[in-house]
Amino acid sequence: MSLKKSDLWIGDRLEDRKTGKIGTLVGLGSENNVQIDFMGTIMLVDLSLLKMAADVSETSKLDLIKDITSLKSNHKIINDFKSEVDLHIEKLRPDLAHANVDRIRDVQVAACKKFIEEAIQHKLGIVKIIHGKGRGVLKNEVLHLVKLSDHYHFHTSANDGGAIEVWFKY
Repeated sequence: MSLKKSDLWIGDRLEDRKTGKIGTLVGLGSENNVQIDFMGTIMLVDLSLLKMAADVSETSKLDLIKDITSLKSNHKIINDFKSEVDLHIEKLRPDLAHANVDRIRDVQVAACKKFIEEAIQHKLGIVKIIHGKGRGVLKNEVLHLVKLSDHYHFHTSANDGGAIEVWFKY
């Protein structure tokens, strides 16, 4: 049975017919293409090459990681754009680990703005923004930024409160 875009929901788990690997639907592409997140790599895939995935427990993350190379050779990668960003300064700019807290927050907010803009440009449906647990200052900044977007739909807490998952609508 062939899949139709109108039958799919953001977050659906889809299986690549060629490799058997499972990814998550994160957005719609042009014509008969959809955007699938295979272990953090967003790929543009023709619907005819996909089917609904069976139970998640059937595929291990280790198998997905081992075969990501074969997926990359079979599908167009959308600028290798990741569907999550970690705003910890050690990940963004290790050279600023001991900088002034205001300087660090400025860098984190700028990185978050850029990530949101690129996610919307790529029409991703779901993204994760890791802000850390702390006192909630950066989390509040992140929530403010995502809610400014016309594409913001809703968000949920993730990573035991250290991140948010944001859903966009187009």
